[in-house]
Amino acid sequence: MAERRPIAPEERIHSWVALGADPAEARWHAALAAALEAWRDHLIAGRIVTCEGLAPAEARTFEALCTWLDLPPEIAGVFLPRNLSAHFEPPAQGRSLRRAPAGISQLLLLGRPQSPQRLLVAELGAAQDAPGVDLYAQGCRLLAAPLDPDPAPFLSQLAWRHLSDSAATPSSAACRRYTEWWFRRCAVLGRADLPLHPQWSYLHHPERFGFDPLEAVFLLTGAVLGQVCESFRESGGTGRDDLREMVQARLVGLLDLLRRAGLVDFAALRGEAEARFKEGFAQTVARACEGLEI
Repeated sequence: MAERRPIAPEERIHSWVALGADPAEARWHAALAAALEAWRDHLIAGRIVTCEGLAPAEARTFEALCTWLDLPPEIAGVFLPRNLSAHFEPPAQGRSLRRAPAGISQLLLLGRPQSPQRLLVAELGAAQDAPGVDLYAQGCRLLAAPLDPDPAPFLSQLAWRHLSDSAATPSSAACRRYTEWWFRRCAVLGRADLPLHPQWSYLHHPERFGFDPLEAVFLLTGAVLGQVCESFRESGGTGRDDLREMVQARLVGLLDLLRRAGLVDFAALRGEAEARFKEGFAQTVARACEGLEI
């Protein structure tokens, strides 16, 4: 199959204006879409990325967004710090499309890299920088709203409502990616109340992927336990008994996160289910330990 030809910005602008878009809005949308496409090789579905060498305050902003943003698994984003966002300026006839002068605020672009017909652009900064978010579709600004100091919940809501295809049937790969990224964030924070969309969660629909609820639980916890091995390696741990003890304690904590989230009732396990739980626990610990060569 021939590779899809990239659409030139001017061609995109012309087609949008022909459909009735305001020329200034169409040009600004096209510039933002081109920026997102330029990062295509670095984007990660369901997450946001940025450049190296962020200033400390901008690094904290980016880390907070990584933790708290709940993005649809088919949506990706890029965080542009001030030194990069300074290069993006709306056309002269549309200066008001950007709330703060270039270089004052950071930009967050969210959309589908392969088809940026719709995208969200958030301007982030201090209150005096007038932070806000805009939704563009086919060259038209359809929504403009202010952002409060904690923008992640509102940005997540907009991404699910306006960028995600709610009619699409989730693929197993997308569900796995989405569920495991949600749980990694829970594990980092030690919190069980991060938003989770049941439609995309294999904890809620394990039957779609050919396994039962307990298998889903240990698939998920096992995916996060892999990080424990790396942490152990970096900390200089050398004893297999020490590793096993660490992994077991971490697994208990991860299982408790799922209990606190109301996704699993371990106290209700009896008989065969209880035996399968113990077997799954032991196998998950063994697999995690095997990931570290001592």
